[in-house]
Amino acid sequence: MALMETVLAPSSARMPTCMCGEEMHLTKIEPHAVAEDTELRRYDCESCAHEMRVMVWKDL
Repeated sequence: MALMETVLAPSSARMPTCMCGEEMHLTKIEPHAVAEDTELRRYDCESCAHEMRVMVWKDL
């Protein structure tokens, strides 16, 4: 869980590990439609095509 806590930290450059064991890549960052202090980060795995979307707090 320590890795995910690092991924969720504002301004983190760490990438999560996919369920298949490969490193995922950040493909898109979207602002939240209502909560201005959060953003949606999209991670994709090139090996198995798994997608992970994570809501994180912005570094204001």
